[in-house]
Amino acid sequence: MPMRLTRLRVKNFRSVADIDISLSPLTVLVGPNGSGKSNVMDALRFVRDVFARGLDQAVMDREGMGIVQRWGTEGESITIGMKLSTRC
Repeated sequence: MPMRLTRLRVKNFRSVADIDISLSPLTVLVGPNGSGKSNVMDALRFVRDVFARGLDQAVMDREGMGIVQRWGTEGESITIGMKLSTRC
């Protein structure tokens, strides 16, 4: 049964402070330059890389934890949560 990503939460990842997005079959991210659209997409790539190559390599690929974690949030957790559905 095919699965679909229906919700994404990203917290303290790169420039993203905290975002919770409900996803439909077509979701468009819109915002001004520097608002974090690319970093939301990189959060998904980061999860993929963690599963494919491991956490250490995924962090190293992004030039270390200082680049991955949101500036000013040292000591706080990075959260990337996903909700999957088998319904189309």
